Amino acid sequence: MYLVAIIIVMGFIIFCRIYYFITGYNEYKGSSYYQITHNSYWLIHINAGLQGEYNIYQNLKILENQGCKFLFNIYIPRENGKMSEIDILLLHPIGIFVIESKNYSGWIFGSENQNKWTQTLPIKYSKIHKEHFYNPIFQNNTHIKALRNLIGNKIPIYSIIAFSDKCTLKKISTYSNVIITQYKNILNDIENKIRQSNKCHINNIEINNLYERLYKYSQADEEIKLKHIKNINSYNEEEEINNISLFDFKICKIILFLILLLFIFININNKTDIIQEMPITKNTKTQEINDVPEILNYTENNIPNDFYNFEKK
Repeated sequence: MYLVAIIIVMGFIIFCRIYYFITGYNEYKGSSYYQITHNSYWLIHINAGLQGEYNIYQNLKILENQGCKFLFNIYIPRENGKMSEIDILLLHPIGIFVIESKNYSGWIFGSENQNKWTQTLPIKYSKIHKEHFYNPIFQNNTHIKALRNLIGNKIPIYSIIAFSDKCTLKKISTYSNVIITQYKNILNDIENKIRQSNKCHINNIEINNLYERLYKYSQADEEIKLKHIKNINSYNEEEEINNISLFDFKICKIILFLILLLFIFININNKTDIIQEMPITKNTKTQEINDVPEILNYTENNIPNDFYNFEKK
């Protein structure tokens, strides 16, 4: 009887999974995300980065009813010959939202002026593991600069860093207008920004023109993507080498400091040994005073005649 119940429950779970997959597949095929990226439905389930982008789109797709347009994985050339890859662009009448997706888990710590942020992950036996990643605000600022060079300064641009709902933003400090949020809150945060702005800077025709202008950058070929990945890997290797060099430099400073302390300690011991070998006691000082020539004890009235005879000679 119990076996039959277990089989029924498992069958129901499998049916729900299949139904969810099929309905999700149909929805995905009709989405703007698929129309632009052409990523397979299976790929967004096994690639964490793409999965995060699609989750953001799902939370924001209601804005398409307001005339907004989305672009994904936009490769924009930079001044140094490299590429900036923007995860998501949202074209809205108040401006452009540049969204950097971080599909991370664990606890996130970071400050706007820090070069590296920290991701803390739990491991076995109540221990934790820390990973460091490049400041996403700096990263998105680089994307925005590249976009500015392409479209100019007329249209306002807003920076958004969106973290997965699987993580916890423990201690994040910012001082600029950048939005640090999570997938579940991103729609609410953008709507708040829209209400605060309360002014349209581009109309629907301009949004469509801008979309057509930027669309080609979302259709980068595999050569450009591989080159971009190679540049990122080269940067990470250089960063690692710099960190190792800096670590070695710190070790050298510590060793030199310890050698200096040892040298000072040896000198102090040597001086102590010399003092111990040549002690100065009270009796010694008295004897030294007694050995002073008698002439120092003479006064003007008791100088002997021999002294003057010695002078004449």
